[in-house]
Amino acid sequence: MDLIRMIGVSARNSTNMLHYQKELAHRIGSKPFRQVIWKELGANKGIKPDLVNVFYTTRKKDNSLPNAETTQKYDEIREILEKDPSLPHVAQRVFKSKSRD
Repeated sequence: MDLIRMIGVSARNSTNMLHYQKELAHRIGSKPFRQVIWKELGANKGIKPDLVNVFYTTRKKDNSLPNAETTQKYDEIREILEKDPSLPHVAQRVFKSKSRD
């Protein structure tokens, strides 16, 4: 009895999802860093992108950053890298650790 009910629910869900496939985008959310670095920033052509470009490209919405907090973090990263481009832990300085230790 449970198997028959499960098959009925599955078929009903499949029918309902056909309605939404036309309305919803195929992918919702942000792109993975690896995908952005490889395709958009030229890693597939041997170009090594810096942290500033990766941060901006993964967070931009229509060629601008979405809010003041993101813009502030972007500016902090740029300032730190301008002062010392060899600094290996820029992200740790800009994004304070939220762990308890």
